[in-house]
Amino acid sequence: TFLGSFGGHCMAFLFDRTNSVKDPFTGGSALQRRLTQSLLLDFLQLVLDFEPDVVVHTHFLAPELLSALRRRHGLKVPHVTVVTDMDVHAWWYQQPTDHYFVQREFARQQLCADGVPKEDVTV
Repeated sequence: TFLGSFGGHCMAFLFDRTNSVKDPFTGGSALQRRLTQSLLLDFLQLVLDFEPDVVVHTHFLAPELLSALRRRHGLKVPHVTVVTDMDVHAWWYQQPTDHYFVQREFARQQLCADGVPKEDVTV
């Protein structure tokens, strides 16, 4: 249908527009940060209440919030990110993140090109 394909084109446009690591400490775009923050407040409360030893991310939204809390407010919870895509969209790149796990060498190269030390990425 027209609406279905139009919606798909809109999503593809937004995905491509946000695939840029503009700042090595924040990653992504302002649009991405606003969407993330509005969707994950319950997750943050859970992390603060539960105080986990480590958080393992398999989705790109939560790492942004935890990384921001580490940078701005000194949150001490270590977190690692398992990139579940074949390529690393800028949404996956969030610093500080303790370690990344990726599916292939090309994905490691993408993260390293954006400033992640090679020893912080496991294929």
